[in-house]
Amino acid sequence: MVGKTVIIVDDDRSFVDAVAVLFQQSDYRALKAYGGREGLELVCHDNVDVAIIDVNMPDMGGVELARQIEELLKPVPTILISSDDSTRTADRCRSVGTGVFLAKPLDPEVLLETVSRVLSQHT
Repeated sequence: MVGKTVIIVDDDRSFVDAVAVLFQQSDYRALKAYGGREGLELVCHDNVDVAIIDVNMPDMGGVELARQIEELLKPVPTILISSDDSTRTADRCRSVGTGVFLAKPLDPEVLLETVSRVLSQHT
């Protein structure tokens, strides 16, 4: 039986596909979105328990997507990710959603643990 639903939103298709496999192997239902607007559409029309969102995407940035989710929809915990691990980026990310920021490259175990922790805090 598949558990909670996680959505992975990133314009890097190979990253999204790899992370989706990781979550599927860990008994999550994984939705894939290859951009911010597609991610918003999926979150609006599906039951999403947690969103993993890249900060830098060309159509809609991750911080903006997290704000839209927060303002327009039911509370969906968000984890923002970026290869830009500067203090400025981390602070911007921590100001929205659940305030969780992870730097790329992601350690799979840390990502799974973070999602589990965020879900336990919001159920």
